[in-house]
Amino acid sequence: MNIFKFSRVAWLILMRYYIKRENKPFLASYKLTYQCNLRCRQCLFPYFNNYRASFSEVKGTLDRLAERGTQIVIFEGGEPTLWQDPPYTINDVISYARTKFINVGMTTNGTSGLDFPVDTLWVSIDG
Repeated sequence: MNIFKFSRVAWLILMRYYIKRENKPFLASYKLTYQCNLRCRQCLFPYFNNYRASFSEVKGTLDRLAERGTQIVIFEGGEPTLWQDPPYTINDVISYARTKFINVGMTTNGTSGLDFPVDTLWVSIDG
């Protein structure tokens, strides 16, 4: 994220929460799937059911978040890069989210690569 985009985000935070006193979510974390390709000792996701949202569910959720004023969405999981609803992949979800939010991020374990069209990418080194 360049400094100008960061400044815009900081300004939005100040305006919405301290000046206008708006009570809207600024950031949302969205768990697309509980599926993961690692079995880290501290993580409970391998014990959850293998939930995976469909592409239409994902679009609906992102639409509702945008309508409520959310500015940033972070995709998480399990491992979000494993999400798919053929013919759709995580890249389709990211592309759709980029039309709705000023910043799209993702947390990944990095085992599926790091080439995703997100603004912010966090790599978990827990596994």
